[in-house]
Amino acid sequence: NKAVRDNRIHGNFGQHQQSLATAAVALDSMPETKEWIDFCFKTGARTADLRGFTGGNIYSQLIDIIDRDGHGIESSPQYNQGWISNLMQVALVLNGYDKYPTADLFKHPKFIRMHTSMVDLTACSRFTPSIGDSGLMGAAALVDQSSNLLRSFSILKDPRLARQLYYKNGSRTDGLHEDIFTKDPESIVSEINKIIAENPAHDLKSQMLPGYGFAILRDGIMINDANSTRSVDTQRDFWMYFGRTNVSHAHKDKLNIGVHAYGLDLAPDLGYPEAGTSHPFRTDWCSQTISHNTILINGASQKPTLSANTLHFDDAGRVKVMDVDSPESYDDASVYRRTLVMVDADDDVSYGVDFFRVKGGNEHLYSFHALSNEASIEGVTLTPQNGGTYAGANVPYGEARESGAAYPMGYNWLRDVEKNQNPGTGTFSVDWKINDFHRVLKNPGNLHLRLTMLNGFNLSEVTLASGTPPRVPENPDKVKYLLARRSGSGLDSLFTSVIEPYKDERYIESMETVPVVEKSGTENANDIVRAVKVTLKNGREDYILHATNNTVLYRVDNLFDFKGIVGVYSVKGEEIAYTYLLDGDTLGNASDLAPDITGTVEEFQKELSTDNFIMISVANPT
Repeated sequence: NKAVRDNRIHGNFGQHQQSLATAAVALDSMPETKEWIDFCFKTGARTADLRGFTGGNIYSQLIDIIDRDGHGIESSPQYNQGWISNLMQVALVLNGYDKYPTADLFKHPKFIRMHTSMVDLTACSRFTPSIGDSGLMGAAALVDQSSNLLRSFSILKDPRLARQLYYKNGSRTDGLHEDIFTKDPESIVSEINKIIAENPAHDLKSQMLPGYGFAILRDGIMINDANSTRSVDTQRDFWMYFGRTNVSHAHKDKLNIGVHAYGLDLAPDLGYPEAGTSHPFRTDWCSQTISHNTILINGASQKPTLSANTLHFDDAGRVKVMDVDSPESYDDASVYRRTLVMVDADDDVSYGVDFFRVKGGNEHLYSFHALSNEASIEGVTLTPQNGGTYAGANVPYGEARESGAAYPMGYNWLRDVEKNQNPGTGTFSVDWKINDFHRVLKNPGNLHLRLTMLNGFNLSEVTLASGTPPRVPENPDKVKYLLARRSGSGLDSLFTSVIEPYKDERYIESMETVPVVEKSGTENANDIVRAVKVTLKNGREDYILHATNNTVLYRVDNLFDFKGIVGVYSVKGEEIAYTYLLDGDTLGNASDLAPDITGTVEEFQKELSTDNFIMISVANPT
């Protein structure tokens, strides 16, 4: 960018971040300044000779390319962070330049939104999920750059940026300061400490980011107060990525999920590949659907698509829900929908119930892995395969797949295969002993992640195999994958799993599916319903319910009625302990359920602004 380049030469802004007053003087000293700034913000294109541009496109990029959640076109947080860093070079030069006030990017709503875009992805205060070509598998790292956070907070004064900088700095303010051109460079420390002190028990809320394509269900608190002896961390979450899979640093990972608890990333993505080239490890394995916690149809990876369709999202405290559909990911699918319900077992830990509906195709393959190279299975007996890979006993590990090969992409990157090709059930459990490979915790203890499948159909095959993460320092040489396959004709599968993080001892006593009977209303061919009963060791019984048609009334386990999309009905002893209903009107004997709020949008904010509104006319104000 010519303006930035010349401003660096004359004022040295990019390298030393001089004071705003000095910057303004230097800009005023250059007669071509206005023309240069005009060029930066002008909408333009590459010249005919491909040697230059007719405009810098900053405004058009902010409006047309940056999404509502503040991200560029990348799926990778690491590469989206680059958009912020590059624009910061221009923004810091022009900040406070009153001769061209409309060029101050720190007053532009989209640029302001970019600065908290990575905060929204933060999991358990220390992780940015390693989506696409980003991050290191299981490592505690925030993608945000400290220098950007420092400058952004000093200008915008957003408390979220201060807290993110605090976490990025190891949950302390030691060593933080502004540059030597600031009058009081260390005063920022007292500002950050004040923000932390005002809310030491930080409680991050769940978030849905439909523009970028990411949802996260958060619970718990973290207290790491330097002024006291308290140290508490009950933060946990389940997240789902459903954004772009059609850009260069994206993976074919629509509806991929992850889990954080006990201070660790328990089910991380593989992270940045060891080589950003067309090496088979990247193209045939890391980027393919099978290496992610999602489902393949007919052995094929997903199609490149944009962000998926968000159907439901809610955080009601003890129960949280995210529900997303992406049938565009497969030509053979009319439904490709994942509904994850997060339920608090107590104040310190939560479990998830994963309803993954796939309709269409003749083979559905559920893939899941954890931060572990140790896994045991209960309910199904596996037999070690004699050599080879998941692609076959005679297919060697890790070779480039030739066009027209008989096995699907990525299958030959899974080794140490143990399988049962006729399990005769869809119910079993896999327990991963979590390995803190990157030494995130001083004492991780005995951590586990357990997945129990409760499918209403028999599987054609159950397999445990080893997959290889990028071969970089501290990464394990392999992690264990579960592969649950269903084969048939014109399949309609609702894979149902309970995902249970625990430490030392399990808090769940048992789990099972229970009968659900249609009581009134009319189901159609596309409808499906499932009820899971989870019995906790404290005696509480949770019924987690999911239906696709909220006009049908169901009787659950011959105990209570349900009509809605998601419900949780908890009983302890003879008493109803808790009820939760999403997008419905019947759950047990409840008669005081609030009706849906419906109406007409009358007006909304049409101009670019940081303050926005929607005005509605409510049809049922009572």
